[in-house]
Amino acid sequence: MTETLPPSPHMDAEGLHCFQNALSGSRCYLEYGSGGSTVFANNVAKVQTIISIESDRAWAEKVVRSLDKNGCRVLLSYCDLGEVGDW
Repeated sequence: MTETLPPSPHMDAEGLHCFQNALSGSRCYLEYGSGGSTVFANNVAKVQTIISIESDRAWAEKVVRSLDKNGCRVLLSYCDLGEVGDW
């Protein structure tokens, strides 16, 4: 897999601002599908606990390796859905 991991979710500036505001008071972040949102919640918003479910094992491993887990509890679980395409 050569795809690079984005530092934030695929959102316009207004959406990203809204996302950051929502995370700013959050202690726990739950998502289905990891990536830029996971990195942002961990590295920028500094959410205490992140729970993420991912259907691509290689992508999940790449996301976990990219996180700055200083004080953050990250629970990233792989869920085998069979063959899937691009998001």
